Amino acid sequence: MKKRNRIISICFSVILLFSIVSIILWEYVFDVEKFDYGFETNFGGWVGDADYLVGEDEIIAVDWNVTKVTENPYKGSYSICLEIDGFQDDGAVWIEKAFFVENDNSRYKHVKVSFQFFSDNFGMNTRALIFASINTTNPSIEEDFDHKITTITSDSYLDGWYKFSITAKIKPLDQIWVAIGIKVAWETLLKYYIDNVSVRIR
Repeated sequence: MKKRNRIISICFSVILLFSIVSIILWEYVFDVEKFDYGFETNFGGWVGDADYLVGEDEIIAVDWNVTKVTENPYKGSYSICLEIDGFQDDGAVWIEKAFFVENDNSRYKHVKVSFQFFSDNFGMNTRALIFASINTTNPSIEEDFDHKITTITSDSYLDGWYKFSITAKIKPLDQIWVAIGIKVAWETLLKYYIDNVSVRIR
């Protein structure tokens, strides 16, 4: 029994050490480009976009909005508010930004995106999906998003701020597109907040 506990303890220590070393290498050793956005003065080059033409038999446009607001900032005085009319049970809204890199499509780039996400209307039903994308093209529809981060439901989270991260290894030609947003999953008005976005490229 003692031997088994010792082995478990050693495995845990190795995993912890590997995690610490990985963080140190990412932040301090590798040649990493660092971009941080608190949205205090402006959008920092991020723009709002949406997949708002919904429906099958009859295509309609739903209302959506991306604004900088003083409500619920994670840090400082401002955050980004994402809103979309989800009563058609479809649609998506997000922020996006292009990061320009060296024109060398023979090399892979490792990209890490972290951000804070706020909700004050978690409910018993699934209301939305938090998603993100790290890619070489500008996303234009919700199918362009390749990372489903989590489902917004009261079973998983309490009201408040939560940090999420995604990573990707891609081979860009000259730019990397990063996008963060929500997909409609319930017939209701959706309103969520994003703040403290960080992008690391190496």
